[in-house]
Amino acid sequence: MGSAQYSIVAEGDEWGVLHDGHIKNRYATKESAFEAAVAAASLAIREGHEVHISVPDRSAGNQTALGAKGYSLIRFDGSGLVACLIVLSLRNKSRP
Repeated sequence: MGSAQYSIVAEGDEWGVLHDGHIKNRYATKESAFEAAVAAASLAIREGHEVHISVPDRSAGNQTALGAKGYSLIRFDGSGLVACLIVLSLRNKSRP
């Protein structure tokens, strides 16, 4: 069996999954690109392939933990709440 490699890569303000030399889709966050890569990797595993997934650290792309503009990972000490995802800004501020 072969090997399937999936690399999460920054594409401007978005993220993509590099596989077989191609990036087919764009994702708003590094996390959503990772989830897509895991879904594809799951199929490769079922076919008997060796699988590798790589995800860059926060220094890539727009330099946030989840790779999305307007999001930040906040840590709270002593409250029992380890982390909270807070929306700092929204692309579309208008509400219907």
